[in-house]
Amino acid sequence: MNVALYCPRISQTGGAERTILELSRRSDHQYTLFTHCFDGDRTFPELKRQKITALPKIPAERNFGCVARAMWGVISQSLPDGFDVLLVICEGFGDLIVLRNYRTPVVCVCLTPVRMVFDSAYRDRALMKGSFGERLAIQVARRAYQIVDCLAWQRFERVICVSHEVKKRVLDGRLTRDSCVEVAPLGPRFDVRPGSRVFERYFFVPCTIGDLTNLELVVTAFERFQKQQRGHSEFRMIVAVYTDTSEPEEWKELRNRVEKNPAVEIRVNASEEELEQLYRNCYTVLFTAQNCDLAVVPLEAMSFGKPVIAANSRCARELISDKVDGFLEELSPESFASRMTSLALDPFQAFVIGLEGFKKAQRCSWNQFCARVDQAMESVVFPDPIEHLNGSDISRDDGEPAGYR
Repeated sequence: MNVALYCPRISQTGGAERTILELSRRSDHQYTLFTHCFDGDRTFPELKRQKITALPKIPAERNFGCVARAMWGVISQSLPDGFDVLLVICEGFGDLIVLRNYRTPVVCVCLTPVRMVFDSAYRDRALMKGSFGERLAIQVARRAYQIVDCLAWQRFERVICVSHEVKKRVLDGRLTRDSCVEVAPLGPRFDVRPGSRVFERYFFVPCTIGDLTNLELVVTAFERFQKQQRGHSEFRMIVAVYTDTSEPEEWKELRNRVEKNPAVEIRVNASEEELEQLYRNCYTVLFTAQNCDLAVVPLEAMSFGKPVIAANSRCARELISDKVDGFLEELSPESFASRMTSLALDPFQAFVIGLEGFKKAQRCSWNQFCARVDQAMESVVFPDPIEHLNGSDISRDDGEPAGYR
């Protein structure tokens, strides 16, 4: 089949770009990528070799005016005919492209609907920080956007969500029917076989800058760990921060605090090679993000055979079985520091938990995800139902992906 794949921006090495890369690598179908912004220098080099059609630019700024203009640019964009199916990568308002382009069958891969509208934790944090006027504007804009977005989602014949957390946002927002949605988790970023047997004495914290990342908490937890275990002063902590700004305001104060502790290091926008080495050699991975779309960091840690200490969130529970292949902790410095201490004193436990996590990570693959996307597209192009889509979901309703078992 000839597939038109639409994604508003292909300009980083994030989840959307990784998904596009793996689909184009593994699918039997021919892809043409449509995007308003393609940055070949900042995204995966392999994507430069794909057939790409550049669409008119849309604003990238995040103020109300620019977001409104960007949304209108998506809504008014017309895509060419001649394709068997339109595949939309939804990580924001890119789903609005179908309001004008609906003659071709449409399938959606949903990384997340707009978080400000459909993620209550994210929205509540933004409302707490804003003035009365800003809170009112957010609520009005949210209601208006939800109406428009529901119209767009009626065009999707199949929707593949990457986690049960994302599926919950879709259904809670009444975007579509449960019968149209299935869950298929993404594969790990790195293909590591066998898992790493190197356990250097540092905790690794890969994260992005954001209100729900809790960087301050993990720094406080490490400081408590240092006080509790002065005999383990050789332990360090490396924080790999990804941000699309050169000097983000959110962590300037934290950075000044960290600079006073020689055992803590922050690396900004580390390369793929650096991240791979940091995962491969670390002792334990810490994951304190709240209400994330997908437990990407724990899955990547498991793929290297490293134990994960994670905040006990819905998304983390989809992947981690507590004290079996990882640890789910209360989101507090005390809980994290206590678990860090116990693992530091028991290297054998760290190895065993990491090994169990590695076994689980091997059961989730990009081949499996891409096959589900192919099946979904084929099911809307050809009238005969496909047996695979009538079977059980790749993830169980209780929140744990069946593919990990």
